[in-house]
Amino acid sequence: MRAEFLARESVQEFIAYCNENRGKVTYASSGNGTTLHLSGELFKRLAKVEMTHIPYRGGAPAINDLIPGRVDVIFDNMPSILSHVKAGSLRGLAVTTKERVAVVPEIPTIAESGVPGFDVFSWFGFFVPVRTPQDVIARLNADTNAALVHASVKTRFEELGANPKGSTPAELAAFLKSEIDKWARSFATPGSGSGSTIEGGTAGRGRDATRLLRQLSNSRSPRRG
Repeated sequence: MRAEFLARESVQEFIAYCNENRGKVTYASSGNGTTLHLSGELFKRLAKVEMTHIPYRGGAPAINDLIPGRVDVIFDNMPSILSHVKAGSLRGLAVTTKERVAVVPEIPTIAESGVPGFDVFSWFGFFVPVRTPQDVIARLNADTNAALVHASVKTRFEELGANPKGSTPAELAAFLKSEIDKWARSFATPGSGSGSTIEGGTAGRGRDATRLLRQLSNSRSPRRG
């Protein structure tokens, strides 16, 4: 949250501000269809507030406009935003995950701040071409998992507010499917099985994630950066 909002110390105060300034509050993201964008849309839906999405070409230009107040708020990844929060140029109102983050235990979750059901996090996985030999995949998987539990690597990730976690290829595939299903459900119109309207377009069938992401990518929000 930008410096002008530093007097607002809770999610509920921010929601009240949105309601008092309906249609005037803006939120930045690193681009259409990104986790940052989806987080803002989910917050709008669950908190029942209005905010205008301002997509940028990456997270850095979004933060550069947030600090001086050209936009009002961002739902960003912890490693990108943490240093600005610690420096006092931005205020962290809440974390988007269902549990608090160890490196900033004083910052509550959005869910515990009065928006139940909010649980969003960015993640990264290693992917290879479909014809990659199984023995190569096994070696890459083993080496990656070993690196993630190495003391210095794990500590550095945690200092940045990230949670390193390895998996098997099958576990990653199952997780990916669960994420697609989760976001499709999040924007499905209750009782109809169809996608909800998001910034001027229709997402399509509730479980059609491809159509949902295409609709988000084609949203008519102004672009900065």
